Amino acid sequence: RGHQRSRDLRCAQGRTSDTANVVLSRSGQKYVPLTPPGPRRAIEQVSDVKVPVKVEGWPFKATAPADRDSVSLADNITLELVRIPAGSFVMGSDKGYLDESPQHAVGIKKAFYMATMETSNEMYNLFDAQHNTRYIDVHGVLKGGIGIRVNQPSQPVSRITWEEAMSFCAWLSEKTGDTYTLPTEEQWEWACKAGTDTPHFFGELGTDYSRYANLADTSMKGFADYNRDFLPRDHKISDRNRVTASVNSYLPNSWGLHNMLGNVSEWTMSDYGKCGSGIDRKVIRGGSWRDRPNKARASWRWGYYRFQPVFDVGFRVVRLIADNEDV
Repeated sequence: RGHQRSRDLRCAQGRTSDTANVVLSRSGQKYVPLTPPGPRRAIEQVSDVKVPVKVEGWPFKATAPADRDSVSLADNITLELVRIPAGSFVMGSDKGYLDESPQHAVGIKKAFYMATMETSNEMYNLFDAQHNTRYIDVHGVLKGGIGIRVNQPSQPVSRITWEEAMSFCAWLSEKTGDTYTLPTEEQWEWACKAGTDTPHFFGELGTDYSRYANLADTSMKGFADYNRDFLPRDHKISDRNRVTASVNSYLPNSWGLHNMLGNVSEWTMSDYGKCGSGIDRKVIRGGSWRDRPNKARASWRWGYYRFQPVFDVGFRVVRLIADNEDV
C-alpha cells in the first residue's frame, strides 16, 4: 500500500515510473543517462563439482597501454584515460562469496577507454558545485571537531547516488562530444585484473598491499576511543591512510589504473538484483578504505539502491569507442 502511494505521488509530480530515465543533479540540472544493461545472466550449475574454467590465452602478462588520452575539463583539472583492449577472461570466483560464483568465461568484444583514476571531488564539482563529500566521524564524544575530511579536491568523490554518477556521465558527454558512462561489471573486472588470475591484481590474499591499495588496516587505529578498538581491519599492514587518499595515490595495475581496489568502491552500470522489497540495486566493485582485503578482491561485488548515496562509494568513467573511430 505504501509503495502504491509513493507511485501515485511520483505520478502527481510528473514522474511516471519508478526508474525514470531523466534524473536531476542536486543543483537541479536535468540529464538523461544511458540505458543500463540487464541483470547478469544466470549461470546454470549442473552439479556441485567445481570444474576449472579455462580461457585460451588467459591469464597473460599485460603491458602498459600505449594509447592514452588527456581531456582538459578546467584549469588544472584533466581527465586521464587509457585504452583497455578487447579480450576474454574468467570472471568471478568459486572461492569467494556466493554472488561471485560460478566462474565463467566472458568476452569483452570491444575496446574502451577507462579513467586512470576515480572521479575526484574537484572534478565532480565542475558538474555539481553544491555537492560536499563532507567528513568521516571519529568515534567518541570527547574527540571534538567534526571528523576527518574526505572533501579535499584530490580525494575521490563519494556520497553520491548511482543516478547522480550517471548524470555526471551525461554532462561529461555533452561537454566533450564523446560518449561517457559507467563501466559494466564485466568491463570493470577485466580492467582491474589486467591479465591476472589472482584475487588481487598484485597477488594472492596476504600479499603486502600497502603500495597498491588503500584498505582497512593499522592506519585506522585512530578511530578507536577509550580503548574500544572495535573496527574490523587488517592488523599486519599499514597503507598510511585512515580514510580516502588522493585519486592518483598508490601504484597502478599493469594497464595504468590507480585505486581499482580500495579507496572507494565504484558504481557500475550492471544490475545486482532486487532486494526483499523488490527494489532494484546496482553493482559496486573494488572495495574501499573501510574494507579488509577479502572484500577488495577483483571478483568481489555488492549492490546498493540507485538512489542511495553511500559514504565510501564513488565511481570512475569509461568512454565508449565509436564504430567509425580508428582503434
